[in-house]
Amino acid sequence: MDTRYSRIPAFSSAFGYFAALEQWYLDGGNRPIADYVEEALRPLRGIWGTEPA
Repeated sequence: MDTRYSRIPAFSSAFGYFAALEQWYLDGGNRPIADYVEEALRPLRGIWGTEPA
């Protein structure tokens, strides 16, 4: 398997987590960070078909 294609989900996930952390910080950390991570990664789940059980 070509490893170039495995980088796409890895980088997308990493950026999603970074974006969630940044937004959580900018909002003052009032909500749990898990809420921000869920919001950031929700679009990726739709693409990859990995909805939570």
